Amino acid sequence: MSEVSLFALRAFVDQMESEGLPLDEVLRGTTLSHAQVRGSARGRCTWHEFATIVENATDLLGGLDEIERFGSELSSDPPGLLVSVAKRFASMHTIYYLGAIWYGPASFRGTRATITDLSDGVIESLRLGPELRVSVPVYHVFKGVVAGAPRMIGWPDADVEMSYQDHEVAYRVRLNPPKEAKPFDQEEIARERRDAKAYIAEFESLSLTGAPVAADEWPELKGAPLSQRVRWLIEGGSSGPDVAARRAARQLGMSERSLARGLSKEGTTFSELKDGVRCRLAIERLVRGDRVEDVAGALGFADPSSFHRAFRRWTGRSPGSYHPDS
Repeated sequence: MSEVSLFALRAFVDQMESEGLPLDEVLRGTTLSHAQVRGSARGRCTWHEFATIVENATDLLGGLDEIERFGSELSSDPPGLLVSVAKRFASMHTIYYLGAIWYGPASFRGTRATITDLSDGVIESLRLGPELRVSVPVYHVFKGVVAGAPRMIGWPDADVEMSYQDHEVAYRVRLNPPKEAKPFDQEEIARERRDAKAYIAEFESLSLTGAPVAADEWPELKGAPLSQRVRWLIEGGSSGPDVAARRAARQLGMSERSLARGLSKEGTTFSELKDGVRCRLAIERLVRGDRVEDVAGALGFADPSSFHRAFRRWTGRSPGSYHPDS
């Protein structure tokens, strides 16, 4: 199933509302409600709904040039997790790389991206699954996002050339680094990418070697480790990150005992996987500025004190230490 995370969609919708676009018109032709796109970051919409929203916004804004400009503005106020990554790895080659192998395919399932390094930038190629509707406005809004990405580290927008055919689009990016920026160094970029992979791996539930798959895409999960299927079920399933082992086992089509045995063979337990996913989701919310009380409730904790204790056990730090104001 090809879907778009509500976490990513909410960034688009927030920007649309900040530009004065009426939400009813933005959502016209979809089944999404105001509450869904303004509320919890958990959950997903269909690719068709996302494309429809972008097409509606293109009409409301006045054309493809405006939806490109809109896309670049998204990088002026990116999600908190991207801010955290950008601050840690202030290399645009690495940021584009992580967008292609991690954030993009995790947020927009059914897409695949590759990166080719250039002396002055990158070429990013995006391929849509054959079942996805080709939408030229979507290609243009992504072009704006790619052009505006350097804003995350205080650089001017990149110059981007776009070419597309059917289900594949390529963006040739020429960076405009400030004078004080260090020159491009292939060895340094390779070293930073290795560090970036290790950093992102702390969040445990996202594939770093290709597009992750949803918990309910069982045909595509054949052969995948049981622990990977469980991670995606905890994060993407209807029961949310506080799902019980018995319910997870039932959704996976096995007994709770079989689930425990299978995970034991992979050197882990359901509790460990559940804690890993909840830890990553907690950090995502905290770095974007959510209140500790809200994060605790969203992750299924009875009260903030219980969440504080669990978070210290997971990370050795207090939740407040991840807040952008700390």
